[in-house]
Amino acid sequence: MMNLIHHTIRRRFGYNKFIFCSSLSLYGKIKDRSVDENTLINNPDIYGATKIIGERLLQDLPIPTLSIRLPGVIGRGSKRNWLSTVAEKIKNNETVTIFNPNCHFNNAVYIDDLCRLIANALQAKWEGHDSIVIGAAGFTTPRKAVTRLAAAMEKGVAIKVDQTPKDFFTISSVKAIDKWRYAPMTIEETITKYGSSLKSSIRTRE
Repeated sequence: MMNLIHHTIRRRFGYNKFIFCSSLSLYGKIKDRSVDENTLINNPDIYGATKIIGERLLQDLPIPTLSIRLPGVIGRGSKRNWLSTVAEKIKNNETVTIFNPNCHFNNAVYIDDLCRLIANALQAKWEGHDSIVIGAAGFTTPRKAVTRLAAAMEKGVAIKVDQTPKDFFTISSVKAIDKWRYAPMTIEETITKYGSSLKSSIRTRE
């Protein structure tokens, strides 16, 4: 990122906008039930701290900049987020353990929705730096999310509920929708599309 910022300042490659894929991890330990751009930052880990630094560096660039604070981004080949981990367990016929089985959940974005948002931003006009939070539209629950994902993958799934209390939150994409023409699929559509994209790889393995 520092190389990109350096070249931007020097205008070496003629950049006229800078869009940064940031992360909800910058908020650290989230206590709010709904996360948006005004959620307080609370003791982020090293990864989250790097996202804060990245966003702050963008504020001094001489071109319009946008930080997109992402939840888990899913699509074929995605890794290191909850739904991708669940999908891997389903493929391997492993039991999926969930917490807060009946709480609201929309903490994901499909890669196609993210790409459309970035394309819209590249065509937009603005000044200075802005930051937005995005997630899927609507809500489901962790239990329904796992069941829907397994159905879309055409696989069975065993679910185990861990009753240990865990913090949870949903995502408000209101600013991104109103200002940046973000048009997310519902969380149900997102999960179904993701699961369907994995079916061919499952058949190949079997």
